[in-house]
Amino acid sequence: MANEADRLQLISRVEEARGGRVLSLVLGDRQRHETRFAGDLLPVMYEHLSGFGHVQEIALFLYTTGGDTLAAWGMVNLIREYCDRFTAIVPFRCLSAGTLVVLGADQILLAPGAQLGPIDPSVSSPHNPPAPGPPQQGRVSLLPVSVEDLVGFLHLAQNEAGISSEEPMAKVFASLADKVHPLALGAVYRAREQVASLARSLLKSHIDDETRVQRILDHLAKLPSHRYSISRKEARDVFGDDWVVPIPEELEREVWDLYRAYQDWLELMTPYSPEAVLGGDQSKTVTFPRAAFESRDGNKLRSHVFRTIKELTRVQVAQPGVSSPVMGMQERTIAEGWTTWPEAGGVV
Repeated sequence: MANEADRLQLISRVEEARGGRVLSLVLGDRQRHETRFAGDLLPVMYEHLSGFGHVQEIALFLYTTGGDTLAAWGMVNLIREYCDRFTAIVPFRCLSAGTLVVLGADQILLAPGAQLGPIDPSVSSPHNPPAPGPPQQGRVSLLPVSVEDLVGFLHLAQNEAGISSEEPMAKVFASLADKVHPLALGAVYRAREQVASLARSLLKSHIDDETRVQRILDHLAKLPSHRYSISRKEARDVFGDDWVVPIPEELEREVWDLYRAYQDWLELMTPYSPEAVLGGDQSKTVTFPRAAFESRDGNKLRSHVFRTIKELTRVQVAQPGVSSPVMGMQERTIAEGWTTWPEAGGVV
């Protein structure tokens, strides 16, 4: 397994420095192989935590661009069943649902280039509006409805167009409901209320000051877009430098090297190209590791990987108006899911 010995050594060093146990979760964001927080993470996490037993501290090394907020909520609750103190270690990106996770930590250790982000979700439902353009493979794509975009539209009407009275605002909302199904709008509202409630509960699990909790929630709610990144300095200024702290200098190199080991293994910086994977072959079956969940188990790693097994084949495709066929690429997914690693005959 790529870099296994290096990752084991780095995780062991962090554990020795912290005096606790380390969980390492990297949800890859490689182009066309992105992975997200989802409910299938929880049984995988249980496999690791049950091996720890109850310990003084669990430090979660986390890289993610987000996902299901309820899965993030469940993850924090499960971790707290197995430790007295929960610490989050953020080497780089920890966005959306990832930021929600760290809000539940007793301490957040951030690397110099660490990024947190807004926690308002985008909502996908059967009632979402169709995406522009023709259907793909006979299926109509639906646009996710962003909480920020919805609120931004209403603020545009109020602040830029100067619409403030009830009757004109009712017409604005009716126009919105004509474009976006009312049930989709309702789902967005419920998602916004849900994530605010989850964030408040996570913060109050370790912060007693209601004024401070509300200040943090207000700041997260007013960020300009879901792509906005909260730097380490901003996080310390807003959340508090007694809670959000820099990674200690003696650990900074180890934390970054651990991220780089996952970056290399999961090819996070390499755009996916089936042509490059095939090389000179006509057909090939390839396993793509896309996310990793690891912890130390004695003198070895306990590893789970979300992987996709694909069959890649070069094919000739006839196109209307073209006399000779053109070369194309066919991809067939054979298997996908979390599995122990190296793979031993079963998906978790």
